[in-house]
Amino acid sequence: MLEPAAVASRRACMVSSEKIATELSRAFLGFRLTRVVLAFRVLHGGQLPPWLGSAWRGMLGHGLKSAVCTTGLDDCRPCPLIDDCPYPVLFEARVPLNAPMLGSNTKAPGPYTLLASPGGRVASDDELTLRLTLFGEHGRDAALLARVFALGADSGLGERRLGLTLQRLAEVDLDGGERELGLAQLHQAPPSLAPLAALPPCPPSLAIHLLTPLRLRVRNRYVGPDCLCFGDFLSHLLRRCSLLLQFYQQTPVELPFRELVDLAHKLQFSHTELRWEDMARHSSRQERVVPMGGLVGTMYLEDERLQALWPLLWLGQWTQLGKGVSMGLGEYRLEAA
Repeated sequence: MLEPAAVASRRACMVSSEKIATELSRAFLGFRLTRVVLAFRVLHGGQLPPWLGSAWRGMLGHGLKSAVCTTGLDDCRPCPLIDDCPYPVLFEARVPLNAPMLGSNTKAPGPYTLLASPGGRVASDDELTLRLTLFGEHGRDAALLARVFALGADSGLGERRLGLTLQRLAEVDLDGGERELGLAQLHQAPPSLAPLAALPPCPPSLAIHLLTPLRLRVRNRYVGPDCLCFGDFLSHLLRRCSLLLQFYQQTPVELPFRELVDLAHKLQFSHTELRWEDMARHSSRQERVVPMGGLVGTMYLEDERLQALWPLLWLGQWTQLGKGVSMGLGEYRLEAA
């Protein structure tokens, strides 16, 4: 039987957790995102890189600039139209004028994420899918980016320019359900979604499944399988979601950030099953192969204080986390353990 002091301490902890969870839910309740999936038919079989995130992002960069640039400048910085052009904000995550920022931040997180089906050897008539998630006000750009990908597919994907054609477009709900849109509806923006509008109860124990490599940089080093702690995971997620809300919905985030981070560092994974998965991409700008490996596997948590941070963990399933989210990295899913 617990001593009275221990009972009182536990009750105070539960009250504090409920208070923090309420503050997090209130802060991020209006967080909105838009999701679409594009399905492409392979016209002629061939070999693609095993990981296609970088190839799709490259297609987006070239296609978007061709579609919207009217000056032809290689460098956007001296362009007189830079504040009115969608390319710098969408692709380079340029900070808009007078945008609210956290601390000394000088660059916004990208307003979208991509998640592609695997590459490798493909045959004629195979299907490749690309899921696009846009944050806040940039949900209106879903139609523009879908058109860019449709046109880019005609020129081919990857270094070998494998020919594709867009055959299906659908809006995607929070559970992954799809509602097909006609290709003629590319000019229409799908409805936005609010992940915290129907927040389920926090389970007593939790499994966090890293589905695509997580590249988390802590103290100037990428975290390895034996070094990832829950505090670092949560603090990076808090920063990312706060910046997305501030930059793309112009909504100030007023939270006890220090208290939240301190609490997160008090929680520890009960155990982890993580490994490092090597990946790489070729950078035309840097003219070299760039490592893009990260952590995959599962982390387990069992702590009653988890309830306090549950709304943020739930939201992060749709924002992704870490470096390379614009190429499909950092996706995770939660499951009651």
